[in-house]
Amino acid sequence: MRSKKEQLIINGIYLICILFLGSLFVFRLFHLQVITGDHYLDLAEENRFYRQKIPAVRGVFLDRYQQPLVFNKKLYYQVEDVNQLFSKKTEVGRDEALRLIASNSAAVTYELRRFYRYPSSLAHIIGYVSPVSADDLLNHEELKPDDWIGKMGLEKHFQEKLHGRDGYKIYEVNTLGEKQRLFKSIETEAGQNVQTSLDPYLAQVAYQALGQNQGVVIMANAANGQILASVSKPSFNANDMSYSLLEDRLERQRQENVQRYFKDERNLFFNRAISGLYPPASIFKLVTAITGLNKEAIDQDTTVLDEGVLKVGDYQYSNWYYTQYGRTEGEIALIQAIARSNDIFFYKVAEWTGPTALAEQARQFGFGQKTGIELPGEAIGLVPDPDWKEKIQGQPWYLGNTYHFGIGQGDMLASPLQIVQLVQALANKGEVCHPRIVNQEEREHCQGLGLSDDHLSLIFQGMLSACKSGGTAYPLFKYSADLQGNIDQLISAGALACKTGTAEFGSADERGYRKTHGWLAAIVGVEEDQLTQDLKVDSIKEKEVKQDSEEENVSENSFKMDGQAAREKWLKLVKENGFPEKLVIVVLIESDEREPFKEGSEHAGPVVATIVDWIRGE
Repeated sequence: MRSKKEQLIINGIYLICILFLGSLFVFRLFHLQVITGDHYLDLAEENRFYRQKIPAVRGVFLDRYQQPLVFNKKLYYQVEDVNQLFSKKTEVGRDEALRLIASNSAAVTYELRRFYRYPSSLAHIIGYVSPVSADDLLNHEELKPDDWIGKMGLEKHFQEKLHGRDGYKIYEVNTLGEKQRLFKSIETEAGQNVQTSLDPYLAQVAYQALGQNQGVVIMANAANGQILASVSKPSFNANDMSYSLLEDRLERQRQENVQRYFKDERNLFFNRAISGLYPPASIFKLVTAITGLNKEAIDQDTTVLDEGVLKVGDYQYSNWYYTQYGRTEGEIALIQAIARSNDIFFYKVAEWTGPTALAEQARQFGFGQKTGIELPGEAIGLVPDPDWKEKIQGQPWYLGNTYHFGIGQGDMLASPLQIVQLVQALANKGEVCHPRIVNQEEREHCQGLGLSDDHLSLIFQGMLSACKSGGTAYPLFKYSADLQGNIDQLISAGALACKTGTAEFGSADERGYRKTHGWLAAIVGVEEDQLTQDLKVDSIKEKEVKQDSEEENVSENSFKMDGQAAREKWLKLVKENGFPEKLVIVVLIESDEREPFKEGSEHAGPVVATIVDWIRGE
């Protein structure tokens, strides 16, 4: 028997425990109802309601003629049980989907996929969309697991503008996951379209003109820097990246293609136009010439004696003409030195101006910095000078470095787009306009470099001479034959002003030769009235393409035409919308294992000629 005192203690302990447990219960009840009540109410509401996503229509890119470069294609799915939240869905074709919708709109859902009209020639500049990755979701809180976003090119740069806002149908559901009623609808907000300066017809021509070569073709409006075409090869098919196919066999082929793209050692997704860096070679001699003229180190009558080799102590610096053919130019002045791309002349000009002045002038033209084009992944390049070499390499700058710099070799590196910017500035009377793709009228991205008209005239005379008999660009001689007049008259009449370049890189082989890339930059006059004077608009039979995201039976074959029909369609658009008076065309042909020694004249020249012939209908 417990004593009375012991019983009181035990009763007290029971009471304390009861009070403690009661307090916990009251606190928990308070916590659930007051502190976290809203949270659990929201969870309950979420269980009660189901949000069915309605994908927003992604904005499209338009070319310079207001035609769509991209479509949003609907992929339709038949819903097995319209009342179930997660009913089984089967992909169906458009015609079947329309038939089902006619009797019961809830029986069909859809997803939007991107379709590219020019999936290879414009792949690097337009880019593609694909599902978000885990990293995308971590870095962008606004994204959802089922979103598709731009992965490269303009699609990535303008992602926010293109994306739009998804809509929803909110259904009230029961505990069995069955829809009871439509509670609320939230309309979609379509993404904005983006107007570009691109000419897909010229892009197709450039892509075909490159043939089996690895390389780049860029075409720009000389007056404002707007890009008409930017082709990087090898390429890939952007449609393979952006949507799946209904037929199993075709879907397997698509997946195999994608795997092949990523495994290809040539790096098919690498945009050589903006991310590739190469020695600019002899095209850089135009910068050396401008620097020499501005610093009054040379003038029109300054001559240099070319004896084949320039000797400095124990070192020798040769001219390409002597190395290849054992011949010399003798006394040579500026205009002829540009036409003949004479190394000896430009070695001496670089020596007289000095590397610091040469680097400063190069940077004024935009070398060693991004152009600001609306594409991710643009490379900066490199403009070397004595300070850079001392700081980075820990070595002094030698006269030989100056010689190599003056002819665009050594440590100098530039992208093809930076070469476009250089030539555009020269063609635009010394006003550099940073390259742009999105169509804009304002000229805020243009600035004058203060170059003398007389100096520019000398440069142009040299470039015109490079493109006619006696110059280095022999595939282009035919355009300048028998033409007379001043510079503007010659360009308008059809003469080309150009500069070739053959860029050495890598280590020398057993014979002392290094692999080479081929460059050619040209300024081409385009007389719009002359192009379109014989055009018969009634002869155009191609079906006009709707700018509708629900284009019926969209397929790549819908847009294929033979060469003549494509050019007639292009001429019609040119007549309606206008065309630049002067084009800048830059071609880079990369060295490859099949042919390691590529030259500006032999390999890049025919590409320019093919493009010009197509434009002029020759």
